Amino acid sequence: METITTDKEAFEYIRTHLLNQGEPAFNINDDCGYRGHTRSQLDELGEQAKALDYADSEDEYDDRTYWYISENWDTIPYAKCAVGCIIQDKYYDSIYEGSSVDDDGVLESILKSNPKWEEPSKQMLMILQRVHDTIKNDMWDKVLDYQNWNFNLDGNFVSYSGYMEEKIIPNFRKNYS
Repeated sequence: METITTDKEAFEYIRTHLLNQGEPAFNINDDCGYRGHTRSQLDELGEQAKALDYADSEDEYDDRTYWYISENWDTIPYAKCAVGCIIQDKYYDSIYEGSSVDDDGVLESILKSNPKWEEPSKQMLMILQRVHDTIKNDMWDKVLDYQNWNFNLDGNFVSYSGYMEEKIIPNFRKNYS
């Protein structure tokens, strides 16, 4: 991971990461997570369970399939959420799962991972976290379109005013203002 120094660089890095990954990261509890796996990866583990006769039925997942997935969770590369991708593995802690970027530990890990980034915009990171967690991945390219994100000349986040604004911004204001 390259060291990030401005909000604009963080946005670019997160945007590229999300569009390349193409799917949200889910943790072991099936919630969006800083570290986890995509649905495709989980489906692949489910298919392996069925092929090994761990699955009791053709149903999506049963108890034995879940057991197989949990036992093999660490055998496939981790997917990362919008904020998780800017936290180096050595600074990640599973206690962050379920917390927003507003959590002091999460923010501290971001700063340790990117020591030259003096003042990350929590607002921008929370919006990007909400994009990962609530917007269907086939809409990410519209939400992450460059023209929707405004930065000043120093690369600091100013505002978001684009596609799906009515869904992202009101929820952000309601939950984080």
